[in-house]
Amino acid sequence: QEVTNTLNANTENIKSEVKKLENQLIEETRMLLEQETQKSVKAYNAMMGHQPQNNLKHGLKNFKNPLR
Repeated sequence: QEVTNTLNANTENIKSEVKKLENQLIEETRMLLEQETQKSVKAYNAMMGHQPQNNLKHGLKNFKNPLR
């Protein structure tokens, strides 16, 4: 029984650590995606001769998907 309790406790600790790592990965991925999106918007605006805008909507408003 003691072994079972220890194993169960260890399992819960591992689950908790995995959850923390998952959340950390999600947050880092979100931040990277945001950065890359901003870079893309700035590059697009520069290419189209627009003034730099931080507003995402401005950069994507008239964007035509080249893959369609």
